[in-house]
Amino acid sequence: MSFLETEYTSHHDSKCFGFFLRYHRKKQNLSLNYFADMIGITPSFLSDIEHGKKDVAEYTKKKIFHELFINQETYENHVCKFDIVTILQAILEFDMSFLHEVYTDIEDNMDVYMETSSFHQYILAYTLTYLFEDHKTFFFDEVFMKNFICILDIEEQHLLSVCYAYNLEKNKSWKEAQKEYNKIIQNYKFTKYQAIDAWLYFRLAELNLRLGDIYHSLVYCEKADEYLKKGLYLKRMYYNLVTKANIVSLLHQYDDAISLLDTILKKCEQDDKLCLHILNNKCAIALEQQDYPSLLLYAKQAKTAGYHSAYLSFYQAFAYLCLHDIEKSKESFIDMKTITDPILQLMFSYCEHQIKGEDVSKDMKQMMDWIQNEYDFQTKKFLKTIVMQYHEQHSDYEQAYFISKL
Repeated sequence: MSFLETEYTSHHDSKCFGFFLRYHRKKQNLSLNYFADMIGITPSFLSDIEHGKKDVAEYTKKKIFHELFINQETYENHVCKFDIVTILQAILEFDMSFLHEVYTDIEDNMDVYMETSSFHQYILAYTLTYLFEDHKTFFFDEVFMKNFICILDIEEQHLLSVCYAYNLEKNKSWKEAQKEYNKIIQNYKFTKYQAIDAWLYFRLAELNLRLGDIYHSLVYCEKADEYLKKGLYLKRMYYNLVTKANIVSLLHQYDDAISLLDTILKKCEQDDKLCLHILNNKCAIALEQQDYPSLLLYAKQAKTAGYHSAYLSFYQAFAYLCLHDIEKSKESFIDMKTITDPILQLMFSYCEHQIKGEDVSKDMKQMMDWIQNEYDFQTKKFLKTIVMQYHEQHSDYEQAYFISKL
């Protein structure tokens, strides 16, 4: 270890211990002046310790642990149970059960782990796994996290930036997420956490596709493929190829897109979730082409193979409707109460009104509102296809053309 590395490690340890001290002092509602008096140092010196500016003499450190009722031996000897690289690999391999296991363990034992010198590793692990939990409240507040990032090394700080960008993406703040991802890629190269590069490029490919930037989506898709092959992340590679098939279909190379999806399907027959994802995408491509016999064929093939989803039911119902088989379309309907996706709720409502010969103007208006305001390019494309089909069905080709140019 060089002198500079030794100096960095010492400074990093001082910052970590200072953060640890301030966190527990405040948690126990002890004022700076009061606690300084308890351990026999000045408030200014205690403040310097808490901000990582001063090292602590061993006898003072013992006094700190004693007054905070924290076991010093446990703090110093504890080894973090979870490795960040392993967690990143689990993310790339879609190992959601492992991620949930890590998240639950840390959530349940956070108070214990916060009394160890590995606390910052647990917070990083917790933040990463939290991203894949739905509707959960984050353990720490924003002020805590802003202070926490200051004690991390540069790579750990960028890792947290990736978490922040992905959280924006999850909450549909796609343009803001895109900016954050681009900042990271332009300004930093990961060394310790190389697996994050594959995930970054995969996310950017998906995100640019959502935003309708086909060129950059393809660029990032190819880049993701390169990193995923290096790490042998097969499952994520297949999902990346599905993204590529979607890009190819947007370039109107429909046969190539279907061929690519069929190739992936043969390689991942044991993965039901991925197979369903592929079959849904095949249906979406047939819908875009307004190829209703193929749409019906793909939806029925998926159901025959034992795959079920609300989207497959809609595709089947809509294909029958467009092929003028009203009874079969009715039979394909599912209980509307089970549908939580607002887009699908609207689609089934539209189909139902069409079957009954009722007014669909409200459905059309809502679709148009989403087409003009929804950021998600693929959702827009999906809705535009439905609206165009309606106008073509009623020989209103001028309006159908107008919709196609939106």
